[in-house]
Amino acid sequence: MFVFCENRNIIFTRKQIINISQTVYVAADSSKFNKDVAIQVCPVNAVDMIITDYSLSKDTINHFTDNGVQLKIVRTNIEDTK
Repeated sequence: MFVFCENRNIIFTRKQIINISQTVYVAADSSKFNKDVAIQVCPVNAVDMIITDYSLSKDTINHFTDNGVQLKIVRTNIEDTK
């Protein structure tokens, strides 16, 4: 699994930012995972932490944690805190 982007115009910039970063964070809701897209930004092992909602499958969670990526699961609805 890789980090992908559907906008070809910003791929080069994102790759350069990742290359010079000490820590790489990805913020994406669960609907962005397990999709077939054509443009790779970076391999999963280049990511330090993914911040996402609680709807990821166990297999997806295990894939990232098995590759050394930390996951931060956050609430997406204010009602969830009541």
